Amino acid sequence: MSSGRLELKVGLFVVVLLGLAAIMSIKFGKTGFGLSDTFSIKLNTEDAGTVIKNSPVLMSGVKVGYVDEINLDLHGSVTLTVKLYSKYADNIDVNAKFEIKSSGFLGDQFIGVFPPVKRTEPLGEGAQRSCEPPFDIMSVGRDAQELIISVSARVQ
Repeated sequence: MSSGRLELKVGLFVVVLLGLAAIMSIKFGKTGFGLSDTFSIKLNTEDAGTVIKNSPVLMSGVKVGYVDEINLDLHGSVTLTVKLYSKYADNIDVNAKFEIKSSGFLGDQFIGVFPPVKRTEPLGEGAQRSCEPPFDIMSVGRDAQELIISVSARVQ
């Protein structure tokens, strides 16, 4: 077998393997590389915690979207631009509650979607909703300290 023909076969083999690797990373990857149909909504919150770009948006443990952009305004509040997958558009109600949650005690943070008791209409493109900030253990400690000082002053 000539060396030119061998090089051609090896090159073709490498190209096929790279193509298969790319297809598998798209198929089995968490991001999907933007190949799914999405629509955008904006979430306003006072504190974004440690939510970062591409953090998941979960509803009942199912990934229904991801954080696309995080912006800070002049007053210190945060606007999260969230991309929701179109196939879940009917599942997310306009009155759904959005909260920043944490997986585990010190885990990564994500946006949680909690449906209302009674469904009304689906959430649409460009909607703006409020989002509850994450649980902050330091603020709870400060509040408890103030309560103890207040009770102590009243007892005396």
